[in-house]
Amino acid sequence: MSFAWFPFPKDWPAWFRERTGKPHCRANVNSQCAYVADLYRQYLGRGTNQYGFYHGPMPHPFWRSHALARHGWLLLTDDAGGEIIYDPTRWCFYPGNKPRLAIVSADCTDYDQGMNRVRAALNGDYYAQIPEFDPASAVACDQPDITALFRNRVCFKRLLWLANLPPQHATFSSKAERIRMILWLQNNGHRALIPQDNRV
Repeated sequence: MSFAWFPFPKDWPAWFRERTGKPHCRANVNSQCAYVADLYRQYLGRGTNQYGFYHGPMPHPFWRSHALARHGWLLLTDDAGGEIIYDPTRWCFYPGNKPRLAIVSADCTDYDQGMNRVRAALNGDYYAQIPEFDPASAVACDQPDITALFRNRVCFKRLLWLANLPPQHATFSSKAERIRMILWLQNNGHRALIPQDNRV
């Protein structure tokens, strides 16, 4: 599955108007993707805001000259426990003025959360290997995954490298391992090193 269109719930337009004072139409959501996605998260009462690049089709004349667009959407858990994307503004990339909700598989390459694929393409050599240990910037660390990765030789340069790795990087043996590492960074004075869209 890449994506499928669905009608919005019947009470969504009224909910949108109540919150924004505006009708739910192209003029009020085009280029407001992150804001609208967050509104839809509030409406659903669940989901995680995501932001990055959209690489999918953009046949609408307003977007046709764009190779990609900065974009916001929601990540949710489906009934089977898997991840799925809800995109309440993808329809703006297409001709026509009828609002509709795109429900998309989380592995769809149209979406690049945190611009990680673009950053990996631009910084592939940097991500390829762990930086040399710098004893002048050594950092005390008690997080087992991090100390194992760096063989107890943790320094600022290495933490900066770790904080900027794309979430799907082979360095992480699992999603849970990455979350443990990133949480340690966030909770031990290194939150600013992590790109905002990659924080947990």
